[in-house]
Formats: sequence, C-alpha cells, structure tokens
Amino acid sequence: MSKDQKNMREKLERLSNSLADEIDAMTDEEFQSELEEAGEDITDIASRTRTLISNAMENIGHKKLIAARAGYEHHKSAGHDNILQWSHKRKQKLINQFSQDDNYFEQKLTMAARNEGDSEFDIDSIIEDLIELGIIDDKGNIK
Repeated sequence: MSKDQKNMREKLERLSNSLADEIDAMTDEEFQSELEEAGEDITDIASRTRTLISNAMENIGHKKLIAARAGYEHHKSAGHDNILQWSHKRKQKLINQFSQDDNYFEQKLTMAARNEGDSEFDIDSIIEDLIELGIIDDKGNIK
C-alpha cells in the first residue's frame, strides 16, 4: 500500500469515526428526523438491518459447523483410537479393571449383568459414563 493510499485510508477512518460519534450522540428522535429529511424509509432500513444481522449470525454459525466437522473428520482420519471402536472383549477387559478396585462399580456391574448387561450396548453405556465422569479418556486411558 502506498503512502497516499495509507493517508486516504486514515482520513476515511477518522471521518467514519467522527460520523459514528455524531450519530451516537443523537437522540432517537433526532436520528429519525435526520433520516426522514434525507428521504430514507426507517422501516426499510430496520428491515435491511435485521436481515443483515440475521445473515451474519447464520453465516457465523455455518462457519463454526464447518470447522467442527473438519475437526471431527481430522480427528477421525488421524487414526485416533476411540475406545468405543474397540472390540467387545477389549472393552470388557477395561471394565473389569475398574470392577476389581471399586465395590460400588462392581455392584453396578453385577446388577447390569443380572439384567443381561453384558451386551455391547451396556458395555458402551458404562464406558461412556466413565468418560463423562472424567475417569478415563476416549482412548481408554485412566486419568
């Protein structure tokens, strides 16, 4: 950017800030009167502003969703070992480690077993509880 362009940009920024300060200092009635004198339709301006803000918020949300999906796909494709992808036998072995050290946990497992809690779904549910409680991470590491 040339020196002249930089000077022009600075002047425009000062003018912009000055106008914004002037508008900010006005009462609603003064601002409305100025707009009417300039032939502007206040309802139309309000509608366009609402649409602009709504579109901006939607765009931000969409960008966040795209970034989250990209992060998930990267994590998934990076070969991370997610505990819920383990074999049933390997997950049971992890659960058994906990049942040996914790009476409450052992009772819970015993109750689950009586209710046919040895299914893949029940094992996954217990593992998800352990992750949510912060006892293990999604790779099966004890925290």
